[in-house]
Parts: sequence; C-alpha cells; structure tokens
Amino acid sequence: MLLMRNRVFCVLVFLCWAILLHPFPVTVFLAVCLACLCLPHYRRLSNCMQSRYAMLLVLLAATLSILLPIALVVIMVLPQAVNGMKVLDQLRESGWLHGTEAQRLLDSIDYYLRMLPGMEDGLRQLMRQAADLAVPLVRAGLANSMRIATNFLHLAFNIFLMMALAMAAMLHAPTLHDYARLITQCPVEPLDRFAISIRTALHAVLAGVVFVAVLQGTLCGIAFAFTGVPQAAFWGLLSAFVAPVPLVGTAMVWIPACLYLWFTGASASAVGLALWCIIVVVGADNVLRPYFLQGGIDAPFVVVLVAVLCGLIAFGPVGLVAGPVLMAFALQAAREAKSAELL
Repeated sequence: MLLMRNRVFCVLVFLCWAILLHPFPVTVFLAVCLACLCLPHYRRLSNCMQSRYAMLLVLLAATLSILLPIALVVIMVLPQAVNGMKVLDQLRESGWLHGTEAQRLLDSIDYYLRMLPGMEDGLRQLMRQAADLAVPLVRAGLANSMRIATNFLHLAFNIFLMMALAMAAMLHAPTLHDYARLITQCPVEPLDRFAISIRTALHAVLAGVVFVAVLQGTLCGIAFAFTGVPQAAFWGLLSAFVAPVPLVGTAMVWIPACLYLWFTGASASAVGLALWCIIVVVGADNVLRPYFLQGGIDAPFVVVLVAVLCGLIAFGPVGLVAGPVLMAFALQAAREAKSAELL
C-alpha cells in the first residue's frame, strides 16, 4: 500500500511538471540531452571542489559551447554586409552609375528586356514593377519587426530555460533516478543501462554530426582559400552548417564555388577544388560519420541514416539529435525485453 501511494505521488510530480513545460517540448528534450552529457563531468568535478563551483564550471562550458557558434556566425556575416555597403558607397562616390560603361550595361539590359513578351517598356517597366513590389515588402518588414524582436526574446528565454532545467536535472539526478524507479518498477541496472545508451548515442551524434561537420567546413575553407574563392572563411563556415544535411551536405557550397571558378577563367582551380572536395571532404563524410555513429549506436549505418532523416522530417533541425537518440532508446528497450524473456 505504501509503495502504491509513493508511486502515485511520483506520477503527480511528473504530471505537474509536464503540464508546466508542455509548451516547450524541444527545450525540455535538449535540456535532458545536455544533462546526460554534462552529468559525468559534474560528478567528477564535485569530487575535487564544492558542488556549486562544479556546477558553475559545467554551465559555463555548456553556455560557451552554445553561444560561441552564434558569435562566430555574427562575426563572419557582419563583415560581409559591411563590405557590401562599402562597395556600394565606392560605386556611388566614383560616379560609375553615370559613366559610359554603366550606360552601355543599362542599355543592353533594356534591349534584352524589350525582347521579352509583356516588357515593351524595358528597364523602366521593370523598375516600376520592382517599386510596386518593394512597397508591400517594406511595410511587411516594418510590421514584422516586433515579431522579430519577440522571436529573439523567445530564443533567449528558451536557452535560459534549457540551462536551468539541465542544472536542476544534474543537481537532483539521484532523486529523479529514484522517481523513475518507483514509477516504472524497474530495477536499478536496466535504468542505468538506458541512461548509458542515451549518453553514448549523444556522444556519437556530437562526434559523427558536429565534429565531422566542423572538419568538413575547415577542409572546404582551406580549399577555398587556396583556389582563390572570395571570402573563403565565410563559405567554409557555411559548408560546416550544411554538412549535416544527408545526401547533399557540403556539395551545396563547393559545387557553386567550382562553377564560379570555372566561369571566371580559373579552370585549373575549379578542377582542383572539385577533386579535393570529392576525395577529401566527401571521403571524410563517408568514412568518419558512419564510424562515429555506429560506434555509439549498435545498428547498421543505413538504419541510423533513416533515423536521422525521419528525425529531420518529424522534428526539424532538432531531429539530427532526436532521431539517433530515439533509435538508441528503442534498441536498448529491445535488448532489455530480450534479456528479460531469456530470464
């Protein structure tokens, strides 16, 4: 009777938190993943120092790992916008738009536009249509400015909530473990094996998705710099961001770069860049990604790839983590069921 009462109370605790946190399923999932990854480090640091200092160091490292990529993107993107504005200012100050070269270019554009059906007025008609389109776009941008600010605040709150939930989960890990044992009536060993399988899957995702993506972006950036692609660091960063996309990945960046080099007369550089990306960049993806993912998830790589694709379709970008983690959880549940059946 006492056991049943305690079980009911534990269910009520989880139910209350589920009601409070149901608007933030993705944040809760990421907080659980972060807690699983950081808990062993927190326990090791707690043996060397006070728990609050250990928690502070762990949270500081986790926060930096989240904010540094965002800061890197801002640092890479802002100079591109500044350089673009400088180019426009130089064109305006040099009077290029009023020169003979610009006039010849505009006349040729106007000539080809007049050859198109419905564009009898040529460039003037195009400018009128662009102005008619720009007015509603500007109005929509002004109307959505408040929404953009709201989305930024929402992102900041989600990051804060994720860190707070991860901290609470690490601080109260033994209590949560006892609650899970009371609710599921499962022995301690299977629960520990579930936690280990999820943590191993998360390590595999970090190595097979994040580390490999950073490596591919670095390799692309080096190749872009050597072959003379403008803004090589920016395009290398973009390659790292698109690298986790299955089947296409970095090809979305380096194929246009090869075409740019080819059509600008650098055919040898274009061929060299294509060979480097096909052999080294794509080779790293085909070798390292299956190695890391299969090392953390005991399943064929094709099955893991299907889990990643289904996770992307079901959950969006979070599916890169959710798909493999759910797959590892399901495989561990199957192993537990098989071992219980043998007993």
